[in-house]
Amino acid sequence: MDNNSADPVSKQLLQICVALLQQVQKQQAFISEQDHELQHFRQQKMMEEAIQDHERRRSVVVQGMPEPVGDKPSERVAADRTELSHVLDELGVECPLISYRMGPPYQAGSGHRPRLIKVILPASKFQRQLLAEWNKKRTQLKQNGKWNTVNIRPSLSPAELEERKAMQKECTEKRKAEPNADWIIYAGSIVKRSEVPNFRKNN
Repeated sequence: MDNNSADPVSKQLLQICVALLQQVQKQQAFISEQDHELQHFRQQKMMEEAIQDHERRRSVVVQGMPEPVGDKPSERVAADRTELSHVLDELGVECPLISYRMGPPYQAGSGHRPRLIKVILPASKFQRQLLAEWNKKRTQLKQNGKWNTVNIRPSLSPAELEERKAMQKECTEKRKAEPNADWIIYAGSIVKRSEVPNFRKNN
């Protein structure tokens, strides 16, 4: 074969190889960049989940507390804070708190239930103390006309909320099957309200 005629072919092949190599390098760089971004996203998500979990462990959710009727938002916030402080006083829990209503603004006369109140406490020990005292004194506190619809539960993750909904549905079905039995969710279990004292002793 004529070397002179082979040179252009070799050069063309070399150019193609170089172009392919450059393309592969670009793709590898792109994949590496995407992998780095994915790792960063995963780390950020894990950090956010850890922060959210830490907050949940020191938080409770108050259900059924009547909405305040002040004209100004600051008045309604202050009224909620005062009412929550009264509840903590009755439960003997001594600590500061952060609280806010969850959901869109309440419209008086709309027929909607009061919005949930998220209460964030300084540490998880206060959450445990509050829930323990609430379980002991809830019947007594509900005799107060303002608090007869109030319930307090731990703050839950989305997965835990779904599990709780399933348990609430099971409670409803059990009440239908036994109209005279008051089935409730207590300490993560479904029990009859009358059996709560025995449940406490055994657990």
